[in-house]
Amino acid sequence: LKIEATVRQTASGNRWVPYSGNVRTLPFFVGYRKKPKSNGVFIRSVQPLAGQGVPDAVAQTLNFAFLKNLYGTDTWVGVKKTGSLSLPEDFCSALAFFHLSSVCRYNPEFLSKLSSGEHWPMLLALRRHALYQFVVSSYSFMIQSEYHSSGY
Repeated sequence: LKIEATVRQTASGNRWVPYSGNVRTLPFFVGYRKKPKSNGVFIRSVQPLAGQGVPDAVAQTLNFAFLKNLYGTDTWVGVKKTGSLSLPEDFCSALAFFHLSSVCRYNPEFLSKLSSGEHWPMLLALRRHALYQFVVSSYSFMIQSEYHSSGY
């Protein structure tokens, strides 16, 4: 089975253009290589197991920790690797909440210093937006299905 995936990125004016980078910056692809002379097209061959359908075989070649589905459509949004260590957004949110809970409990003086500092607006945004996403992703993991709520 030969899998061919097309990747697009946004350009100026909110237009979608073929991705011009290499596959190393796309952590959601496992074992893909760039198709020669084709911008934004990556290929991989896979041998499905006996009784395994095509969607399951394709799913094995993707790292879904770095992909988000656009509410039941066939479009997926991926996270581009920008540094040497690439982590899913949910892990980073969990780590930030864990650290802040330790600060609140064991070092309240530092929390008051944070609240009067330049990073406080970022922490307020984290509390407002990332908490909801973290709860939804945790619930999705527990029910082993992607959960979509309406209204946020």
